[in-house]
Amino acid sequence: MTDFSKLLALDPDEVVTHSFVRDIRLPSGKTLALITLDNGKDYTRPNTLGPNTLHELSGVLDRLAARGRRRRSTASP
Repeated sequence: MTDFSKLLALDPDEVVTHSFVRDIRLPSGKTLALITLDNGKDYTRPNTLGPNTLHELSGVLDRLAARGRRRRSTASP
């Protein structure tokens, strides 16, 4: 595991944009993972991708990739 603590501490005032996942069932029966980025502010405050935001998004993407691998390994041919 890589230690990003020094990088994450560079901007203690960062407005973190959080990553929320919602599964969308497609007509094919497959599932699309829709990731919504939200900084908790209103629409006039754009989302930013600082170190903490990117670290959180990386974790979400890693979990989704692992979930996809599990589903492929258990899917029938």
